Amino acid sequence: MQVRACTGGTYKAGDEEIVADLAANATAYDTDWGLTVPGAIASFKVYVMATTGNENGGKATKIVRPAT
Repeated sequence: MQVRACTGGTYKAGDEEIVADLAANATAYDTDWGLTVPGAIASFKVYVMATTGNENGGKATKIVRPAT
């Protein structure tokens, strides 16, 4: 699996960056990618990579770091 992300509240595949490669049995992942300052917004998506080379992405999730 791969976790991909882009800054901002709208996920744009053309702007995505790979932020992690995960084992197929992973159930959790922690990061502060794109969220290092209060009020920052980043959008994340998890992709499943098939052995045939195909990939399928889940729905994008927007995360907002709370302002302190």
